[in-house]
Amino acid sequence: MILFVPGLTTEVHNHHRKFPFVNVLSKKPLVYHRDPENLKGLKTVNFSLNEDRSFDETYESSEQTDVLKFVQNDSLLRLKYWRGKNNIIEERKAKQVSELVELVDIFPTLAELAGLPKLQTCPKNSSYIMLCTEGSSMVPLIQGASNWLIKNDFSIIKHVKSHYHDNNKLQVKGWKEAVFTQYPRPSDIPVKDSDQPRLHRIKIMGYSIRTRQYRYTEWVAFNQSSFTMDWSDIHARELYVLDTDQLEDNNVAGLQTYIDIVTSLSLQLHQGWRQQV
Repeated sequence: MILFVPGLTTEVHNHHRKFPFVNVLSKKPLVYHRDPENLKGLKTVNFSLNEDRSFDETYESSEQTDVLKFVQNDSLLRLKYWRGKNNIIEERKAKQVSELVELVDIFPTLAELAGLPKLQTCPKNSSYIMLCTEGSSMVPLIQGASNWLIKNDFSIIKHVKSHYHDNNKLQVKGWKEAVFTQYPRPSDIPVKDSDQPRLHRIKIMGYSIRTRQYRYTEWVAFNQSSFTMDWSDIHARELYVLDTDQLEDNNVAGLQTYIDIVTSLSLQLHQGWRQQV
């Protein structure tokens, strides 16, 4: 079994904590399970990538001799092939989970997969807590995809509440409907350290909420001493309609047509991630 987690965004939770956000588009194997009983005669499959690769890269594991090869393809932008020595990935078993996930979800996911006790959600003040998480375990997503794949192979299936959409993408009911990110700025206009300002230089913080349809951002005043934002001091807003603007080139936050959407997303943004857990 291979679990890819595309479109991950790092989250600085604890209701928008003091550390900056970095947006990451990744499609790396999170879980890779080799089944020794079923290695032969399986057809490999291609996975699309959002990576800009102009050359082939081949990595070979001396232990398993599995080859991970990246190939550029203009028609599909980028392709990635995972080729095992025995072609261990079946094309018919390649499914995608379309739910929104964050990097903070990886830790509780790996903990649950390892059989460790379920991690508690961090309270608002987690400074006195030895171990907690601000993410959600992705195990229900893995189970949903796995049950979908094996339903014709086994008579006993652990059912999960899920439904399916076009293009073999799975959605699981009850999963979070939004994810949150943030990014610091030293000023409204670009300066030398705009992308990576030091703490004492951070004057503005951009807080974003990402749903299936929209990405909405508010750039607000930020106090670097108390690590708090001032929602009333808004420097700018951004709203992108992802169905028609996947590259987020057209900011429609100022259009009257979207005033209700802006109001709704602003409320969700201020409420923060805890409403989604």
